[in-house]
Amino acid sequence: NFLVTEDGKKVEGLNVEPAGSKPMTVVLAIDTSGSMQGQPLADAKTAAKGFVERMKAPHRLAVVSFSTTPALVAASTSSKDILSAAIDRLGASGDTAVYDGLSLSLDVLAQAGEGQKNIIVLSDGADNRSTVGFDQVLSRAKSEGVTVFGVGLQSSEFNAATLERIASESGGKLVLTSDSTALYSLYASLAKELSQQYTISYISSAGQT
Repeated sequence: NFLVTEDGKKVEGLNVEPAGSKPMTVVLAIDTSGSMQGQPLADAKTAAKGFVERMKAPHRLAVVSFSTTPALVAASTSSKDILSAAIDRLGASGDTAVYDGLSLSLDVLAQAGEGQKNIIVLSDGADNRSTVGFDQVLSRAKSEGVTVFGVGLQSSEFNAATLERIASESGGKLVLTSDSTALYSLYASLAKELSQQYTISYISSAGQT
């Protein structure tokens, strides 16, 4: 089902491996600012716990929250109980430091060792508090090989531009909804996409893999 060409010629002898067979680390970065209080955060928790249930070993997940400041609420682990309990403890208050949340997520992934690294960042508003700049976060994500997937819960304060840019330039994508109950299906689709990725390698005519 895969076709690779080099200099316009079909490549033979492809080595295709499911990415899901190798350890993957995913950070769930969740907006817990005041605007998420009530149903939005409740639905975000349900969606995040559904994602946790769908990701199988040997994959590892971590949970980062961000409001006025970011916090690591669950270090990288494959324990569904630890992750779900950490998500349950989330509460909403304060401002929105999206870039600081992404920066902390990148710090977590920097300690993850080998394997594919991803961030799924959920936010319903524009950044209004970060001490880290967007360009710094974008540069790190690209240089450190981290794929960012954005989940936008659209509101009057939401600005899709920055999440869309970091997602597209890191190899991920941005998905949007104005209905928090749809977050569950969006997270489910991202879990499926991550678990169905493949790594393709071959020996090129230049003698390199």
